[in-house]
Amino acid sequence: MTAKRSVAADSRDDIIAAVRQFNRFYTTRIGALDKGHLHTEFGLTEMRVLYELANRDGLTARDLASDLSLDPAYLSRLLQRFRTKRLVSVSRSTRDARERVLALTAKGRSTFAPLNKRASDAIAEMLDRLVPNEQLAVVRAMRIVQQLFGARDAQPTPIVLRPHRAGDIGWVIERHGALYAQEFGFNSEFEALVAKVAAEFLESFD
Repeated sequence: MTAKRSVAADSRDDIIAAVRQFNRFYTTRIGALDKGHLHTEFGLTEMRVLYELANRDGLTARDLASDLSLDPAYLSRLLQRFRTKRLVSVSRSTRDARERVLALTAKGRSTFAPLNKRASDAIAEMLDRLVPNEQLAVVRAMRIVQQLFGARDAQPTPIVLRPHRAGDIGWVIERHGALYAQEFGFNSEFEALVAKVAAEFLESFD
């Protein structure tokens, strides 16, 4: 038993070490550790924030902090630098007056566009070192990683209340009758009462 646990532990340690090795390799390969990402004045986090603002409407600082797992205080300082450089504007939200919506200014978009192209060109240059089949293999591997880790981090589907549809109330009566008979021993007379109440609800529903 001790030997088996040792092998399992060693295997897990090897897996962890392999993932960390890949992280070190890839962050270096894409220039994530550079002071200025892709030889720009912006760091990797700043580039990501600019990307989100360029591709999503109606974002708030809270949205960015949550979606990118950023410290709110750090993000606040980053956004203030962007505002000082006139890259980002802030306006009152139409859905909630207490919220402030962020958006790239015209200067922000003209600043981001060449940076975005430079990022795409850098990836293209890296892929050009591979033959087409190798490129597809890399993409497949990346999709597997994204699917396996992303599925566990996905946000739950929001619950949406909707009006009743044809057949819904009949199903409610059926389940109500079955469950109350099972749990409390109520007979069909109670189910008939429920059906009467449900019928009145349908007839007078506004």
